[in-house]
Amino acid sequence: MKFFLAAFLFIAMQSSSRGQVALQYELTLFDSSIHVELLFRPTVKDSATFTYGVLQFGGQADIFKGLQNVQAQSPARVKIDSANRKLTFYYPGSDPVKINYDVFDTRSENTTRSQLFRPMIMKDYFFTHGVNLFLTPAFEAEGSTIMVSVEWKSKPPFPVFYAFDPDNDGSRIAVTTADSIAFRLLTGANDLFIKKFSSESGSNYLVLRSSGMSATVKQEVENFYLDYNAVMRKFWNDTRKINYSLVLQPYLNVNHSMSGISFGNGFIGKYNKPDSLALGERMFVISHEIGHYYLGGVSAFEGEDNIGQWFNEGFNDYLTFFNLVHAKRMNAAEFDSAFNQLFRSFYNSPIRNTPNNKIFENFWLLGDYAKLPYWRGCVFAFYLDNQLSIATRNNKSLRDLMLDLKALVAEKDKKEFTNEELINAVSKYLPRADFEKALQEYIINGTPIAFKNSMLLPIFHIELKDQTPVLSVANKKAFEKHFQFK
Repeated sequence: MKFFLAAFLFIAMQSSSRGQVALQYELTLFDSSIHVELLFRPTVKDSATFTYGVLQFGGQADIFKGLQNVQAQSPARVKIDSANRKLTFYYPGSDPVKINYDVFDTRSENTTRSQLFRPMIMKDYFFTHGVNLFLTPAFEAEGSTIMVSVEWKSKPPFPVFYAFDPDNDGSRIAVTTADSIAFRLLTGANDLFIKKFSSESGSNYLVLRSSGMSATVKQEVENFYLDYNAVMRKFWNDTRKINYSLVLQPYLNVNHSMSGISFGNGFIGKYNKPDSLALGERMFVISHEIGHYYLGGVSAFEGEDNIGQWFNEGFNDYLTFFNLVHAKRMNAAEFDSAFNQLFRSFYNSPIRNTPNNKIFENFWLLGDYAKLPYWRGCVFAFYLDNQLSIATRNNKSLRDLMLDLKALVAEKDKKEFTNEELINAVSKYLPRADFEKALQEYIINGTPIAFKNSMLLPIFHIELKDQTPVLSVANKKAFEKHFQFK
């Protein structure tokens, strides 16, 4: 799962000078809270406003209740707007402002959402995203990036990991940017296992809670990442270098196989049992989250209603199928099985016809609303991949369109394309009017595709049973060939 926030910015080069830091954080861990001492060096006159938490990040409507005991040392004062999660600090001059507050673990239930998004704080383990620990500036620095430092006033008596500074074990000051720190995580535990290893992309970090986890499982995850990441770089013609973090931790009293979310330079996945993390459904989740790093450079326009999730999540799902087959990690029978499960879920859902711009109104109710953009986008990507290949006599596939879109947005500050730009890009391969109609009907209006065999390559066979598509691979050799690329 990737979130549609301006948070997925690449980490800036660290500053070695504390004098350039506008926000200086000191942390202390307690049994169910983290105490924060913040020294703010004003970059704007008279007052500065910050926010805490983001409602869209996990649908955390009540996240502000976890921020408590906020104080500003005189002569500064603070005005708190709880309804809008805003804190405005007033100060008479340019002297540093001392601020104190506590962040509490306020989870009221054990659910996948609460344990993926909310702060988890215990005496022997903590996990929090930066946006739920640090204050996010709602102002701009004068002509420069807002720099932040983080250090422990009293370091926890166990290993600590920062996604924004992965080589730092918490024993020294970390210096980065306010943007970088917001949507990257911090975690620590008495059984935290951190392994640094290298790939073509650069340095990688495997971060696990090791209790009950065998050395074999740890090695399987590392080997899978090395293999699959190489495939993704090849698919996208990607040559970037990045410090990438694979953070995998168990759910606590939640029986869910695995789910995860990505951040700018890695992902967090949580699971119910520490076995076979790089196989089956769990392999798909890990692959999907790795895919977000690469697809992050190509996004559909989101707007206020997050209307691009059909592409950003759904196409990412189909590209996960595509690349797992290419990597020989998924065979024809497994593709059949997984895709037919997707068809059943989507075509039998009571909300399957919900228009695209109405989905997010109920997205954080979870259930089918949270899955609909994935299902719809993945099915449309499968349809489009077949249409492109048919039209070009197997000379082109969805990969070619993805590379075209990547080139289209390359020079944009925000790597998003509009529907009109997508239609123009697809028109290179398909009749414009046909695709424009398909996009309107199947994505914007939300009508499920009534598949016919004529819509698909002959390597597939499809039939409708009770209005639900049933897919089978008719030619395994041609199936494998379709997903290969140089």
